[in-house]
Amino acid sequence: MAVNNQNELVLKATAVLESLASGDPGAITNYIHPDQYIQHNQALPDGRAAMLGALNHLQEIGTKVLKTYEFIKKQINCYFTCYRYCSHLHF
Repeated sequence: MAVNNQNELVLKATAVLESLASGDPGAITNYIHPDQYIQHNQALPDGRAAMLGALNHLQEIGTKVLKTYEFIKKQINCYFTCYRYCSHLHF
């Protein structure tokens, strides 16, 4: 994946995480697939609707986003590096 595409993914991921703290559904609506998103929080079902439904509660409990742009960029770069070298493996 080209560096520009990776940077775009980082910006989108950062926007989604920030929306969890701010309660603004814009990034979730724009960047999360309505049906194919697999939720990483076991308390919520898969899909965009569950994430949007949790926004009010997340604001009520004072959710803070601790992930930074640089952290997310490293995670995405690591993922694509691993994918590039390990995509031929079957787990």
